[in-house]
Amino acid sequence: MLDLDAVGAVGGFRRSASNLSETAKKKNKKSNVASVANYPMTPPPTPPPSHSLSSLLMANSPTSPGSRSPTHGFGALSPPPRNFNSPTPGFDINNAQPAELVQEIQKLHRKIVKIEGDNIENSDHIGNLESSLKENETNLRVAKQQLQILQREKTDLLDQIKKLRSQLDETTALFENAKSSVQEEKKVIENVLEEERRAKENAEKARRQLENQMEELMAKRSKFMCF
Repeated sequence: MLDLDAVGAVGGFRRSASNLSETAKKKNKKSNVASVANYPMTPPPTPPPSHSLSSLLMANSPTSPGSRSPTHGFGALSPPPRNFNSPTPGFDINNAQPAELVQEIQKLHRKIVKIEGDNIENSDHIGNLESSLKENETNLRVAKQQLQILQREKTDLLDQIKKLRSQLDETTALFENAKSSVQEEKKVIENVLEEERRAKENAEKARRQLENQMEELMAKRSKFMCF
């Protein structure tokens, strides 16, 4: 007859490892993982007198005839994995004693906790990278929006520059036309003034000639009156 206490202890260890794995997945900090790693373990039971636990595990395998449901039987044992790789080199699960199995389960338990801790650390790192990526994407969108605004402002400024240049060209053309008109008017006025000056000079010359003639006539008249 098998030792039911040993079987129950192994089942309890497996349930403890499963519950501990689920607890570690829900944790998001290394401190919680460390506390799980220090979870108190139940001391190994006394090995049975003459039977091996491996025969019980093989009896509960889903490929064995007459195997029971994982939720029924001694200690609600689940079937062992087919490809079991022990962390301890040279460990034979088929020939191991319950105490050795308990030690192996404890090693697996610590290995699971370490893997879960690494998984949480990697998840945190991935979360940080995703947050950085989202932040960079947000900054990129903001930069694109600002670039579009600057491009629109640049286009508006270029349009204003074109309008101002057009106005400057029109004003320059008007100024040149006005300047030409003023110069022409100035020349006309200068010509008129020159003609008036010449006319005044001619009139003054004619007046002097007339005065000289009058003086000569007056002198001749005086001489004639004397005779």
